[in-house]
Amino acid sequence: MVQAAERPAGVTAIAILVAVNGLSSLFQAWQLLTIGSLVAAVFTALIGLFLLHRSYGIFQVRRSAYLVTIILLSLRALIALITLLTTRFTLEAGIGFILAFLAIAYLTQPGVRTLFQRSHAGNQ
Repeated sequence: MVQAAERPAGVTAIAILVAVNGLSSLFQAWQLLTIGSLVAAVFTALIGLFLLHRSYGIFQVRRSAYLVTIILLSLRALIALITLLTTRFTLEAGIGFILAFLAIAYLTQPGVRTLFQRSHAGNQ
């Protein structure tokens, strides 16, 4: 585990953004459920729960959290984009898309990617 002094402030901020994105995803799932889209609501809720779980792994700079979080954020951005294109504009979908995009952009920077690759094998 990387100590707080070694963890870049950006990684802490991204962990918080990932958690907020997870909460936004859960709220969007609730909205999808209210309009009768059960399958999309369940899928969106699962992504939200996994994002909340993985935000702690990002905060701890765990290598295993890195790739899974990138995949989950990509799915989250895709769902938000589909929601924006097929339904009326919802604030949660817009926020979810922007937060997912920003988090992916930061996590894929070479220095940040290297930080997660250096994490100890015990943290996987």
